[in-house]
Amino acid sequence: MIARFSDCCVRALLFIRRTLSDGLIAIRRVVGHSTTYRCGEVDILLPPGHKLPVYRAEHLQYDRFLPILARHLGEKGVVVDVGANVGDTLAAMVGENRWLSYVCVEPDELFFSYLKRNLARLERSNGLLNVVLIKALVGDGEKVASLSGRDGTKAAVVGGKGGIRSRPLDTILSEGEYPLVKLIKSDVDGFDYEVIRSAMQILSCSAPILFFECQYFDREQRDSYESLIFDLMRLGYTRWVVFDNFGGVVLETSDVVVLRSLLGYVWAQNVGGSSRTIHYFDLLACAPKDDLAVSAALSDYQSEVQ
Repeated sequence: MIARFSDCCVRALLFIRRTLSDGLIAIRRVVGHSTTYRCGEVDILLPPGHKLPVYRAEHLQYDRFLPILARHLGEKGVVVDVGANVGDTLAAMVGENRWLSYVCVEPDELFFSYLKRNLARLERSNGLLNVVLIKALVGDGEKVASLSGRDGTKAAVVGGKGGIRSRPLDTILSEGEYPLVKLIKSDVDGFDYEVIRSAMQILSCSAPILFFECQYFDREQRDSYESLIFDLMRLGYTRWVVFDNFGGVVLETSDVVVLRSLLGYVWAQNVGGSSRTIHYFDLLACAPKDDLAVSAALSDYQSEVQ
């Protein structure tokens, strides 16, 4: 009885906090005021209506793993952040490892403007950092898309009005000097398989750790992720860690059948054949050379966050 009462109190407090947060966000969206939010050791700026504070308050593991992983990547090498948004992940990673080089790619005009402002804040706090900002839409180079969304996230709409042409990540990175890519992170809401596929030259040469969102809205996207997983395994990406969309570790595996089953699990929810539990997965994939770094990061993650 006491346990049930305690659970009800927790749920009530979460509901009140979520309601208040949503109300504040709605007010800021109408008024048009930016807000600040603590990421790592710096207060970054968020555009009106950005829901990162709500997600982080409701889901304690949300977006917490990558900074811990950055801690274990050493002092030399490049982290590529595709879909960098306003730089919240960058700020958190810099807080753990300021010696790495970072390449942040973001196509949206509003988010990119905040990304630049937040980099200036990071440099005032940390001194000069090795960070390159690139305004581009990453993909196979054949699609023209516009960006649509709100509350801090935007997705590509293929063929949308006033669209921009995507560019392969291999091409974008070939225009600079990035000799050792250690991590590629991708969060582009449904087209992350295109981002990873557009970096096959980098994957073949450096086999960086991959961390990408696996979100799909139709059968073609789901099949594209499945095909990508098969191809990455053939390239030597034998270790996979599956996170739910709240940041919790679901499992580790090297079995493609297990990953395929998980894709089917979410697909059943997408088409109404099962009750909704989660919305998508985040997938980490690495080759054996990065096993120690990934294991150390997961150990820290379990002790510090979970």
